[in-house]
Amino acid sequence: MFFCVCHRAETYDYKNSLEKVRKDAETEKQKKYEAFKEQHGGKIRRVHMAYSEKKSEWKLCYDPVRCARECYSDFCLIRGRTLSGKKEMYFTT
Repeated sequence: MFFCVCHRAETYDYKNSLEKVRKDAETEKQKKYEAFKEQHGGKIRRVHMAYSEKKSEWKLCYDPVRCARECYSDFCLIRGRTLSGKKEMYFTT
């Protein structure tokens, strides 16, 4: 049998609220994103990123097929070059 220790509070206290916990977690996540971006010289896009809540870290998940579908720019920020209109084979290791 499980019991919940949550109960309705008489007064609202932001310091002990779920909103504060969520905001602090989001702030920490954004700080880690900025640090990761700086490590990679700004050559990242959030579309190609994943955040692990467990490890509390960002990682790059570049997928050329997804990039071709979702990125609508003439310049590839991750590869650091202008894209041509010709077909190419590109494989990541």
